[in-house]
Amino acid sequence: MLEEEIITQRLEEMNTQSDPYVPFWPENCEGSRKALVIFVGPSPGGKKEINRRGIKLNQFKPCWNDAYMEPLFWSGGFNKSFRPIVETLIGKPYGEASKLIARVNMDWLSNPEAKDVSFRYMWEGCKYILPVIHECDPELVIPMDEKTFGVLQIALYNGGYEIYPARIGKIKIRISDENSKTRYHNSIMAFSAKRDENSFLVIKSLQHPARIFDSDYATRVGQSIRDAAKQIWSGDTVNLNI
Repeated sequence: MLEEEIITQRLEEMNTQSDPYVPFWPENCEGSRKALVIFVGPSPGGKKEINRRGIKLNQFKPCWNDAYMEPLFWSGGFNKSFRPIVETLIGKPYGEASKLIARVNMDWLSNPEAKDVSFRYMWEGCKYILPVIHECDPELVIPMDEKTFGVLQIALYNGGYEIYPARIGKIKIRISDENSKTRYHNSIMAFSAKRDENSFLVIKSLQHPARIFDSDYATRVGQSIRDAAKQIWSGDTVNLNI
């Protein structure tokens, strides 16, 4: 799981081979065609769109041996959190690590509040994002909030994936910095998904990256997800104290 060998292999493949022809991705699906890690959100942020419209298909050409820089400029939270999360997960500087990540959203209309995103349209959007996830053949998929985690789990099951809940033990992950009142995450949500030869882990982010404004906290989030992934991959119960 996220071992140096497979990371190097994918980077080398992109560096030495041409991008194979594959149709472009739908709107709000961006990042590397060889993503080992895929972040999944309920919808893009920004100003809420009122008028409903259909999704635009064939909108984004996936990256190939190019750093995926756009998330660093989405919001103050992403600016602080996304780089350390990705660097900690992949174990490389962002310029290299971001060649191995992608981001997809279930709904395609802008909405700054996840709680306001309709389950109906998140569910409808799954038929567009699941082919992208399957194409990338990731090792790790990270829903950015609990709502997305739940919808994705059902969509994968309905899509023919076998779902295996992770065994969760003792979880203690510090939220606050050392100068504030100490607060912790005491739970983590995760499962493995398998269909034919395609398998990956799904681990919910402890906090949505847009709501993380401390880079040290972001590093702990990345480390927690990485450590949990390695424990699940090894067949162990997840125990974290970070």
